[in-house]
Amino acid sequence: TVTNTAATCGNTAAVPVPQSTPGPTITAVANNPPTCGGNNGSIVISGLTSGTAYTVNYTKDGTPQPSQSLTATTSEQVTISNLTQGSYTNIA
Repeated sequence: TVTNTAATCGNTAAVPVPQSTPGPTITAVANNPPTCGGNNGSIVISGLTSGTAYTVNYTKDGTPQPSQSLTATTSEQVTISNLTQGSYTNIA
């Protein structure tokens, strides 16, 4: 779980990482919108395989959001973007 409460609009992102065999270390960083009510927050997930497409599912404030197909960059990251204030959990 990643929580940033330094701004007046804190958000939370949870990243469950079930693994049957050792894999990469997965980390997530939440980036708050610069203003309350903004829609340019993001969650960056690192430790992935560059060039690989991932289907990302998550919930916002307990409501499932549409799946996103994201391809890991050469920095081995995907970014869930255009997020508003809320609690983001069950990222898989």
